[in-house]
Amino acid sequence: MNLPDRMNDRYIRCNKTRLQIRVRTGHEDRAFQWSVKQHLVDVGDLLSSFQVLAGECYIIGVFGKTIPVRFSRFIPMVYDPIGFDWKAKFEEDFTQRFNGLMMKGSPELQRIFLASFPTDEILLQFIEEAYEGDLLFMHHPIPMECGDPQGEWGRGFLPVTPSLLDEISRRQLSIYTCHAPLDYNRKIGTSISISEALGGEIVDEFCPYGNGYAGVICDIALTTTDELIGRLLPLFEIPYVDFEGKKHKRIQRIAIIAGCGDVVSDMREAERKGAQAYVTGEIHCHIHND
Repeated sequence: MNLPDRMNDRYIRCNKTRLQIRVRTGHEDRAFQWSVKQHLVDVGDLLSSFQVLAGECYIIGVFGKTIPVRFSRFIPMVYDPIGFDWKAKFEEDFTQRFNGLMMKGSPELQRIFLASFPTDEILLQFIEEAYEGDLLFMHHPIPMECGDPQGEWGRGFLPVTPSLLDEISRRQLSIYTCHAPLDYNRKIGTSISISEALGGEIVDEFCPYGNGYAGVICDIALTTTDELIGRLLPLFEIPYVDFEGKKHKRIQRIAIIAGCGDVVSDMREAERKGAQAYVTGEIHCHIHND
């Protein structure tokens, strides 16, 4: 099946065996679908201006103008000091939006790899296992060294090893990243995924972020602080929880904000909305640096 030459408001839905694209041009909707095993996906046609939108691997084109571009600060911060010309290495659109198709390889792909951060380990495995044109989809465009709250602190955001980026280019592989749009997405977003894993029912939101909210308030089955920690340890495969505050014997409403959710005003907002516990990825980053 041939795809149309021009597509606006492109939507992609995929499952294990089939891929469906819904195209809206003006007032007309058209659907296209084919077997993923029998057809290769053209990265240039389908991914160059896409961002993650919602459920089951939906992807939508055109970025919202209000999406925060925090990596517009972090990417120059890590690459400029080492003299790496990141604007020349990455796709032009990415150097302005800091989301989307970061590196464009061969125009056809067979497999998509998923990761959160582009660590050396992740990129080496991608390079070793990927075929020409394959795509690595990530939440972050640069790695972050958080360190150990009970030991040595990390260095924060770091540059991707330039030689690995060169090898990805040489092998004609592609990289696509989606940060803020994935954080506030209400179907496959980071915070809502944690809520679902804990069996939570979302009753409110907090922390305005981009075109939505980064945090969710949800009700869970009655529990205690220690029991909640006991559920979080295997969920995130971590050796301990970096705990602050008071322990409670009755917890039924919690606040969840993935990533660095340690902004005091957000914590206060969550408390006003009835949260008895606050689950986040970092509780010292902003407090110690801002």
